Amino acid sequence: KTAAELKLKQEYEDALAKGDEAYMNRDFTMARIHYGEALKLKPGESYPTSMLERVSASSKQAQNQQQLYEQTITGADRLMNSGDHQGALSAYESAAKLQPDEKYPQQQIEKIHGLLQQKEHLEKDYQRAIAEGDRLLASENWIEARSEFQQANNLKPAEAYPRQKIEEIAQTLLALKEAERDKSYRESLNEGERLLAEENLLEALHAFEEARQLKPEETRPAERIKEINNLLADQQALLEAYNQTIAAADQHFSTHNYQAAKEAYDRALDLRKGDDYATAQISKTESILRELKLREDEYQGLIEAGDLSFSKNLWNEAKQNYLSASQIFPDREHPKNKLKEIENQLNELRSMEELYVGLITDADARYAATDYEEAAAGYRQALELKPQEIHPRQQLAIIEQVLKEKAAQQQAYQNEIDRADEFYEGGNYQEALSAYAAAIKIIPDKQHPTDRMLRINKILEDRKSLEEN
Repeated sequence: KTAAELKLKQEYEDALAKGDEAYMNRDFTMARIHYGEALKLKPGESYPTSMLERVSASSKQAQNQQQLYEQTITGADRLMNSGDHQGALSAYESAAKLQPDEKYPQQQIEKIHGLLQQKEHLEKDYQRAIAEGDRLLASENWIEARSEFQQANNLKPAEAYPRQKIEEIAQTLLALKEAERDKSYRESLNEGERLLAEENLLEALHAFEEARQLKPEETRPAERIKEINNLLADQQALLEAYNQTIAAADQHFSTHNYQAAKEAYDRALDLRKGDDYATAQISKTESILRELKLREDEYQGLIEAGDLSFSKNLWNEAKQNYLSASQIFPDREHPKNKLKEIENQLNELRSMEELYVGLITDADARYAATDYEEAAAGYRQALELKPQEIHPRQQLAIIEQVLKEKAAQQQAYQNEIDRADEFYEGGNYQEALSAYAAAIKIIPDKQHPTDRMLRINKILEDRKSLEEN
């Protein structure tokens, strides 16, 4: 075969292959074109001619089937839009059989299956909400029942039953609210009357205000409110007087003027019977006054004891009493002044003690030296300082006794001297010697009798010598 023949054959076979492929794909337009090309290449060939006839028949059949498909889709869409999902499902399934390759009916079928499943779930949820709402309604659980019926209504707004129940519950709640309002009104009104009877005006006023807010159309609360306001206005004057009296009482209390404070608190209690503050302050003030009375009695007892000890110069006892009294009332002047006086006295006593000790020491030394006159003078000065002391008194008694004895001794001595001098002057020398010797025995250290005895002995010796010669 020539190259031209081979080329023609190849082009013919290519055209047939393309036509067959288009026919198999039900693309009748392209199949007609390719079969026509093949027939042009080889006119009179039976295969492309028969295929063109078949294409024409199939194309006509396809056109009829397409029209039926489109009509079925239109009906299915109408059913879908009207909400007849089950009818639409059947129509889309029929359309899918007419045109299996079309995606739209399959998509709609899947969509309807999803919607039917949702509808089934919605129905279950709806029935559950209705059943729960009915149960809660039967148990008079109004709020939760209303919530369930509201949920059912949201699921199926076209259903009348949940709307009816919601309306019933609303009416019931309104009636309950009205009944509760009536009850609260009566309670507030009764509470106000009770508080008013107890003269608890502010709380009574509050109760009547609540009653008026609950039922503004009622006249009783307004009447009571007006009455209480008039009473409160009257009480305001009493309150001002009470506050002034309490302020004065508190001022007295803070300055420790407890008697005046108690009297003022008593007046305040007369203005407001049973007032807690005034009652408490009266109790506190009375307790303080009792305590002050006890302290005052104790103080006065200590002062009296201190004054008595002071008058007796019992300085330490007096000091202790005044110190105890000053601890009870530190601001009192009397014990403080007395303590100063006692301190001065004690200082004087300390100085006097030093002087006394000095006088006693000197007097004792003079006594030891037998300087009895000076010793006695010292002891007497010491006794003037401390008259109650025994030692100087005893020493003075001893000195007095010693001085008496010395005076007696001196007198005896003087008597002997006088007698001896008289004998001496009279020339009675032997009697004079005896008398002078007796005087020396009384006071041995006297010079006069010794001198006279020496002179007498000289005279007697001279006489004896003269007589012998």
